[in-house]
Amino acid sequence: MTTLVVSTSYPKPTDVGRKVVMSGFLDWLGASGEKVVYAHVAPRRQERHERLGVDLYEAPVDPSWRRLAAMAVDGVLRGRTPLQIAAVGAVGAGNTLARLVGKLSPDLVIADTLRVGPVLDRLPLGNARKIVYLDDLYSRRYARLIETLDRHPDAELNSLGTFARFLPSWMARIAQARGLQRALLQREMRLMEQAENVAPGQFDRCLLINEQEAEVLRARTGAQNIFSVPPYVRVREVPPSARPVDPPRFLFLGNLSYPANAYGLSRLLSEAVPQLFATLPGARLDIVGGGASPALRAQAASLGERVRLHGFVEDLDGVLAQATALVAPVIYGTGVKIKVIDALARGLPIVTTPTGVEGIEVADGCEGFVREELADFVEPLRQLTDPGLNRACSEAALRLYHRRYRRDATFAAYEEAFA
Repeated sequence: MTTLVVSTSYPKPTDVGRKVVMSGFLDWLGASGEKVVYAHVAPRRQERHERLGVDLYEAPVDPSWRRLAAMAVDGVLRGRTPLQIAAVGAVGAGNTLARLVGKLSPDLVIADTLRVGPVLDRLPLGNARKIVYLDDLYSRRYARLIETLDRHPDAELNSLGTFARFLPSWMARIAQARGLQRALLQREMRLMEQAENVAPGQFDRCLLINEQEAEVLRARTGAQNIFSVPPYVRVREVPPSARPVDPPRFLFLGNLSYPANAYGLSRLLSEAVPQLFATLPGARLDIVGGGASPALRAQAASLGERVRLHGFVEDLDGVLAQATALVAPVIYGTGVKIKVIDALARGLPIVTTPTGVEGIEVADGCEGFVREELADFVEPLRQLTDPGLNRACSEAALRLYHRRYRRDATFAAYEEAFA
């Protein structure tokens, strides 16, 4: 069997959730021994990429002027196409990939989100099975961002995400203007919901990372070819061991150039950390993740040496092994948080919000604790300094990882989803 994967993202490094999922798909496909080609649909590559274990085919998108024209006509004047789909530029990539498809005659085509839908429409796919990985329901993601604008007016939103690289820099800056953001989000929410609702009729299967969102799409469409798949997070498994509880070392993990992570950390530093340090005089907070702004660095420094900014860390095993618990102050966002699965895989207890464990079967008081307000993180973190409770939560975390996210469990889910 020959499989063609068409994606606007390069799957390495696995620094965002969608790349983790796509890398997992490639691992599963590669284990079958069949031919796999990864078609990367993006602006012409300017940086070197890590090597993949499958064949790579670069399919450059249209020049910026043509993509802007598509956005103006289909996205604005006709108002029928979400801007994030119109901006990809299907003509050039489609023509390039049509030649590849003619040679490959793939049996299976995997589309990485609806962004590549117009590209697929230009390909002579014949009887190939078509599966789309939707990632999140983007319509729901945009609804959450609009809600965040209302509830947290001081939060900086990255509503464009990785889609920004398909836009000229001046347009990306304009789109981030607060007043314009709401109008764009409302428009994209409506059009993406329409695109999501017709996707089950266009593809043999639709895949989501979150079972709750899979249920939402089934309810909206009545379709039954909608499945959820867990991300495969590659880790070096270690036996459970006693974690440091005296003095305790709490860990924040996340890319701080991503506004949701930076905002959650800033709120944690102001609303919970002072009280935490007063309650546990020996405690410290280790912050792992690059991209911290000068303001965030200054805020962390104001709390003294017990807050340590480590920047980007290549190997997470060491920092996760030395932590008492993972602190995940996720205030807004959608999708499955890979940092939580990273913690589960190492048996690290978690203290987070309901948003932080959405789509993950973490139960309050079992693998850790779930609290609505960041100020309420202090007491569960204090409780996790009890060696017995910490050990119980650690073992529960490992059991959940083995049941849902270990290689054999995720690959079995992929077998079912792609069958």
